[in-house]
Parts: sequence; C-alpha cells; structure tokens
Amino acid sequence: MEYVLVTNHRNFVKNSFFWRHVKAVFGSGLLTSEGDFWLRERRLCQPAFHREQIAGYGKVMVDLTAQVLAAWGDGEVRDVHQDMMRLTSRIASRTLLGIDVGAEVEEIEPALEVIIKEIAVRFRRPFPIRRGAMTCCRCCCTRRTSMAPG
Repeated sequence: MEYVLVTNHRNFVKNSFFWRHVKAVFGSGLLTSEGDFWLRERRLCQPAFHREQIAGYGKVMVDLTAQVLAAWGDGEVRDVHQDMMRLTSRIASRTLLGIDVGAEVEEIEPALEVIIKEIAVRFRRPFPIRRGAMTCCRCCCTRRTSMAPG
C-alpha cells in the first residue's frame, strides 16, 4: 500500500476511463487528484491515518457492526444491502468526521443511492457525459449546469 500511495504515487495515474467518471461525480479532491494538488491534500489528511487512529477505526467498525447484528432477529427477513449501506455510512461518518449520524443515516441514504447510480450509469455509457449533467431527475441532487464536454 505504501508503495502505491506514497513511494510511487506518480506511477499510478488517475486519468483513466474509471477515474474520469469518478471525478465527474466527486470533483477534485484527494481521491481523484494527482501531482502537487494531491500531495497537498494528502498531507492535510495524513494525521487521520496514523497507526493509533487506524486502530481506533477498527474498534468503531467492530462496535457499530455489533450494534447492527444485535438488532437482527432469528428468522427475520432483512434488506442486507440497506443494512450494510447504513452501517458503512455510520462507520465513515464516525471515523472520518468524528460524528455519529445515527438515525440521520436514513436522510443521507437517498443521496448516496443517487451517487452510486450516477457512477454506474456513467460506466455503462460508451460516450462522455457532459460535465455537471446528472442523470437523476427525481431528487434534490438533480443539476444541469455546465454543458461543456468532459
């Protein structure tokens, strides 16, 4: 991991078909950037990835997963996809932002579904989708901004 993310990060470019679609949805940040901008972003978030922090994240993951499992009943029919999306959202918010979204995760869920569907749509299209043209028409995330190709 250190070899790819730190030592030889210049050899792993993000200007591929995959990354262009991810960047169109998420914008420019640590996940999608390269070069000096990426290095600056990486240094800003580096404290969150110290060994002590990572160990704490593991405990959060185990504790929140145990809470989910404790709520499941024998023989109960569950939407495991929804449960895992909620669990992932709670883990990410607690470890990355230091907050527990708890019940608010249900309010966040529709936006996450839109993002996931948007990325999937972009991967299935054989041609570029205009920058800023979201395919979803039913939600508050809908936007039609720049018509520049990209």
